[in-house]
Amino acid sequence: MRNMEEKNQWHSSIIQNPRKGGDVIKNYLAYATVVCTFVAGASALENPAASVVQPSAQFAAPIVRTDDNEFVTSELWGGLGELSGNVTYKIGGLYTDATGTSLVNSPLSELKWPVNIPTATIGGTLHFGRFWEVNGLWTGCLDSNAGNLDDSDWEDPSQPRAVTTYSTSDANLTGFITDVGVRCWALNWMSDRQTIYSIGFGAGWLYQDFNWDASNTDQWYPSDPAAGADFVPGLVATYETIANMPYVEVAGQMKIYQVSFFGDIGLSPAMQVSDEDNHILRTILAKTKTTGNAVKATLQGRYDFNQYVFGLIRADLLAYHVDGTESDFVYGGSDLGDAWSIHHEISSVQDNVTVAVGVKF
Repeated sequence: MRNMEEKNQWHSSIIQNPRKGGDVIKNYLAYATVVCTFVAGASALENPAASVVQPSAQFAAPIVRTDDNEFVTSELWGGLGELSGNVTYKIGGLYTDATGTSLVNSPLSELKWPVNIPTATIGGTLHFGRFWEVNGLWTGCLDSNAGNLDDSDWEDPSQPRAVTTYSTSDANLTGFITDVGVRCWALNWMSDRQTIYSIGFGAGWLYQDFNWDASNTDQWYPSDPAAGADFVPGLVATYETIANMPYVEVAGQMKIYQVSFFGDIGLSPAMQVSDEDNHILRTILAKTKTTGNAVKATLQGRYDFNQYVFGLIRADLLAYHVDGTESDFVYGGSDLGDAWSIHHEISSVQDNVTVAVGVKF
């Protein structure tokens, strides 16, 4: 009975004095910790293999982690690279003018504009919490000498495969590319203590504005060698191409210690390319609106020197094929006012390889 009364008094003192109760609970927790540690140590002595943590797949936070007290973190990087590839124009097939509609050779004419230019790229990412991010980049041309424009014509309807006219011109390119997107790292796991994997899904918009000048044209006639060759100095044509690519994407990344790898692929069934060409020698202005399909991809390797500075190398790839109708109008000369339309296809394959350094803050 005495023990029961003492126990009741002890319980009452804890209720009346919570601080004292807390101290008692802490003492019990400390005592339990010591006992558990002793038992675990004894078990490890009996079975050493049991003390080794075996690797197993488990869910983890995304590779780019944010501190619990920092909901928004960011990264900014910049570097130099090389853009290479081409943009190819083909007209032919359905042709309409004042006399009606007919079919002409397809292709009737093909221009292959070079995209070989040194570039500068600036990119950045805003991380919101552990799973969401907004990313973007801007790429601009550092030089204008893009290479040679190749122009081929198949104008003889009796020999649709015979090149009747071929020319090369000096091509100068100015322009820029922007790409902005949002991504959610929905799946994250660890295969061991050092390797983290993430898979994300997102959407974005790529915008490209290229302007070419063609000058100093060498032209000859493969189907009629006796016609010789012509040289036209100075500016002969200007082209402006604007591409809009809304896309959805899937992305993946892997990190091992300070090294990480990233890749994504974006698809668009709604690629839009508009084009305005000024054929100066023939005083023809051509305007085209096209739609079609496009794919973009990124491959990147990165090394974090410390918690603030990193370096990376990446390749940004873009390919598209679109078609539509080109509308032509003669704005000078003896044929002033003539107009017609013709089927037009535009395709391109481009890649931009960049080496960059960046900071996290």
